[in-house]
Amino acid sequence: MIKVVVVDSGICTLHSYFKNRMITTLECFNGEIKNGGEDEFGHGTAISGIIARSDENIHIISIKIR
Repeated sequence: MIKVVVVDSGICTLHSYFKNRMITTLECFNGEIKNGGEDEFGHGTAISGIIARSDENIHIISIKIR
């Protein structure tokens, strides 16, 4: 397993492409870190998809920064 951290606008956790390929999602805001981090813009999901497509062993850790 290759773990890749994507720091962006989050990730669409319901997207079928990331099923069994997502390790965790976190959201960072004003110094607080919490679980979650749903992508409101689509950019983080798109970037995570490009990265994940490069190797079937890649698993994503998504960190949403607001």
